[in-house]
Amino acid sequence: MTTILTSLVPVFLLIALGFGLRARQFVPDLFWPAIEKLTYFVFFPALLFQNCRRAPLDGAGSLALAMGLGVLGTAALALAARPLVKSGPSFTSLFQGTIRPNTYVGLAAAAALYGKTGTALTSICVAMVVPLVNLLSVLLEKVRAFVGILQGFDGAKFGVLGRQADSFVTFLLENAQGFFTAISRQNCGEESTIADDDAKRCRVH
Repeated sequence: MTTILTSLVPVFLLIALGFGLRARQFVPDLFWPAIEKLTYFVFFPALLFQNCRRAPLDGAGSLALAMGLGVLGTAALALAARPLVKSGPSFTSLFQGTIRPNTYVGLAAAAALYGKTGTALTSICVAMVVPLVNLLSVLLEKVRAFVGILQGFDGAKFGVLGRQADSFVTFLLENAQGFFTAISRQNCGEESTIADDDAKRCRVH
């Protein structure tokens, strides 16, 4: 227990330090988005790559299977709790908070507790879990949006759409009928003119 506490306390002290610097406005507010972006897209991937490169790959398949089953099992438990949460966006936040690991704290704790070997194995786990977690989160959001669209089209709206479609079809049919009637009348007029010309020629002869 003491080992775990001594490993995690520096992590939380570092977080508290960042919070204090932000609250005291020790650095400009523009500093934080830039450093977060740099950490997320440069420093953190470089750390994962470096640790995965030197990690032993023996048993990586079993480790990936164990991590994947763990994430899927946690996601299933979160989905089972869906009836307890009435709001869709709130459940989305709950679902992502349930299945997403805290990689920063996990890597720091692994490094403090188990050294380079622990950091390497944790990096492999992060590389396996993060894509699966992102995939599940996106799928949940897409399904929720699709269900919301279906729920938005109630019977009344379908009735309005149906009446609009009927009006449009009627408009097309009426215009098509007028168009073909005009063509027929024009053809009939031309035939009548030709017949009158023939009759005049016959009378002349």
